[in-house]
Amino acid sequence: MNIKNILSIIVALVIAWFAVKAAWWLFTGVLTMAFWILQIAFVVAVAIPIYIIVRRKLLS
Repeated sequence: MNIKNILSIIVALVIAWFAVKAAWWLFTGVLTMAFWILQIAFVVAVAIPIYIIVRRKLLS
């Protein structure tokens, strides 16, 4: 193997490493946002019945 082949293998590995890191960062970011939105939806789903109960108690 000559130096060009070795250098091209090293460059390919480095680029692949950064591509995998970037893809993993995007994947975890998307999952974090999805769980954040799911948490907000869950809080709203719990808050609406509580609001209805409290409103009925206060109005009666």
